[in-house]
Amino acid sequence: MAHYVVLILATAMACFMTGCRPARTASHLRDRRQLTFTGNVTYPAISRDGKQLAYGVLRCAGGQCAYDIAIQDLLTNTNRGIAVHAPVLYSIRWSPDESALLFCGIAQEGWATYLVPASGGTARRVAPVYAAFSANGGA
Repeated sequence: MAHYVVLILATAMACFMTGCRPARTASHLRDRRQLTFTGNVTYPAISRDGKQLAYGVLRCAGGQCAYDIAIQDLLTNTNRGIAVHAPVLYSIRWSPDESALLFCGIAQEGWATYLVPASGGTARRVAPVYAAFSANGGA
């Protein structure tokens, strides 16, 4: 029993002497780069291959505001837009094959989750609330 007390006291003393800080380990951060420059990016989603960034962009005109989705090619730094005209946008997710995006918010048919082709086109309501892609890519 006495040797446990000595061990506990030795550990406590060592902790006190070092400030009870954990041992420092080297951490290496990869180089970072700024991906967007508009200051108007919400709900970013990076594609699985890391080559594209989809995000919501709030546009206001005539006292009315709505979100559209922008897709930025991270290799060429080019953008393309997908007009979804959603007054409320809460999330954006890529499909497993990167051919489509799911977004949750208020759009043409009210509050729901919508599917829109990543190449552009009309958003289609796929669920009355929050939805996700299945492993095979279906929503």
